[in-house]
Amino acid sequence: ITVNDATVLGQQFVNTQSTYFNTTYGSLSDSAFITTLFVNLAGNATNSAAGVTYWTNLLQAAEATGESVQAARAGIVGQIVHDIIDYNVNIVAPGYTASQWQAVVQRQETVDNKIAVSEALSNASQGPGGNILVAHTIGDAAFNASIAILQGITYDPATVTTAILGINNAVALQNLLLI
Repeated sequence: ITVNDATVLGQQFVNTQSTYFNTTYGSLSDSAFITTLFVNLAGNATNSAAGVTYWTNLLQAAEATGESVQAARAGIVGQIVHDIIDYNVNIVAPGYTASQWQAVVQRQETVDNKIAVSEALSNASQGPGGNILVAHTIGDAAFNASIAILQGITYDPATVTTAILGINNAVALQNLLLI
């Protein structure tokens, strides 16, 4: 996935989910937005003060060029996801402690796992009985189930296995409470 593709995906998410996005992130300062994004996307913002500062500065630079706050944030969402999943975690970056590097690796694993579960959720929603997974409004049962399942995903692969099993059982038994 290229940076441009990731940016476009981030913009599409923010534009199609603007009510949710604005409710969740709209009142946050730029640095609080970046910190919350790290936590919501990747499970942690541990040992990433420099990263928060870096992304906050990029966000503020985009806003300074006249982009709306929402448009600037949409672009940053995609860029952050791209950089997290594209980062080569096989080479320890200079200056990182072992715990800092572990947090970097875990962030990438968490995002990769959330992508895998999102794809499983999307695929299941398109199969027989999968319409139970399709959210029609923010806050409906399917929407809440998808948010809950993704919030439970961590860097641990067992969370992916459990989530996909829950998705499949929910569809098979037509019961979102199984997610």
